[in-house]
Amino acid sequence: EIADLMRLAEEEVESASASVHHFTHLINKGFTVEKKRHIIELLWQVVYSDKEMEKHEEYLVRKIANLLHVQHKDFIDAKLKAKKGLEV
Repeated sequence: EIADLMRLAEEEVESASASVHHFTHLINKGFTVEKKRHIIELLWQVVYSDKEMEKHEEYLVRKIANLLHVQHKDFIDAKLKAKKGLEV
């Protein structure tokens, strides 16, 4: 599934019609709630990879979480988990 999504993503980027809504729609159709939560966790890891969080980064992760219908509690848990990973 991930390989198919990656291929589709690359095709969309090449055709210059990439949209967050389009990709989240595809993810909503094919991913479980747990996989969606994992995506949000991974996004938070990317946000904190430089040990800082910019407002636009938080906005984008929040927007994607909302579009994926990830509960707010799971959004916050993923954020705290990624932030805690910095302390290790």
